[in-house]
Amino acid sequence: MCNTNNCPARIATQKPELRQKLDVDDASARLTRFFNASTDLMKNLARACGHSSLQDLGLRDLTTWKHEMSELSGVEFGGIR
Repeated sequence: MCNTNNCPARIATQKPELRQKLDVDDASARLTRFFNASTDLMKNLARACGHSSLQDLGLRDLTTWKHEMSELSGVEFGGIR
């Protein structure tokens, strides 16, 4: 429905009456919480891989459990064949 300019989430619309329903402060606070939680999770994953910062993560830290995905992407397969 967003492409009809009647987006039920009130995000993808140019209609002023629908845009007024979007609480920008609330939405930005939720987005901030999402980004902070995502960053905290990535930091934990970096530490679990033995790194002290996110920028130390590399392709060697990435694996996939799906053999087909490994073949398609070149990411190391972490399962048993």
